[in-house]
Amino acid sequence: MKRGITKTKTRQLEKDIPDINLDNTLKVDHVNMFCNSLTDNLTRIVEKYTMKMKHLQKKTRLPWLNSEIFKLMKKRDLAPKVALSGGLSTDFLIYKGLRKEVSMVLRKAKTSYYSLTNSGGQG
Repeated sequence: MKRGITKTKTRQLEKDIPDINLDNTLKVDHVNMFCNSLTDNLTRIVEKYTMKMKHLQKKTRLPWLNSEIFKLMKKRDLAPKVALSGGLSTDFLIYKGLRKEVSMVLRKAKTSYYSLTNSGGQG
């Protein structure tokens, strides 16, 4: 889980930092015990002043998408950047062609996927 800290909690933390008692941590003689104690104190502070945030889950992958289609989509996504930076009319035509090609390939892949799944289920 990601953790984020709000502005109000940041202000509270700034007020509470001088009040943190590290005397018990500093009294420890052994290095490992000192590190463990310090880690416990820091963990307590982090948990007190941060809120848990859920990760965005990746969308489920569509079964008709394959690596070739992803490469073509990536190429299509880069084409407008090239067209805008170069300013050539041919770059815009390439982008339009890639857009059309991706649409066609996706349509064909989706159609073939559903035709295979439907024909397999009817037996």
